[in-house]
Amino acid sequence: PELTLEIRTKSANYQAIAHLKPCANVILAWTLSPQVVSQRYEAKTSSLSARLTCVKAAISDGWQVRLCLDPILKINQWENVYETFVNETFSQLDPLGIRDVCLNVFRMNQNYLKTLQQQEKASDILYAPFVREETTCTYRPQDRDALLSAVSRQVAQYLPGDKIHIA
Repeated sequence: PELTLEIRTKSANYQAIAHLKPCANVILAWTLSPQVVSQRYEAKTSSLSARLTCVKAAISDGWQVRLCLDPILKINQWENVYETFVNETFSQLDPLGIRDVCLNVFRMNQNYLKTLQQQEKASDILYAPFVREETTCTYRPQDRDALLSAVSRQVAQYLPGDKIHIA
């Protein structure tokens, strides 16, 4: 009873657990990205539409649901892309059914990033002007702050501030 378990996924296979009774100390968390991001950078993951359908079903079944908007990427026209994404998400989901939303930007272990950069020469997101924080590479503070501030303001149109967490 003192343990809270988060089950995080990008899956659209809610049916695999839909028969289970919701548990008070279990949070089902879906990582969501704009469809354009998912198509371009998240090969073999479920579409945004399919994930939202699962989230809606889980809420309807009584599960605690967390949305993870992570990683927020500094892509071309990111402001418009993420504004549209947040509006689309909350046009399909009842904000009252959302336990909370977690936000974070792109970050990656520096050694893994270096390996990916050697393998994926054409992937634009791997060549942003990153800074290193200990062993992690992420966006510069001003970029990170702009991304998180803009997306959290957009989410705040649907949820109170105490339900929006920046990781």
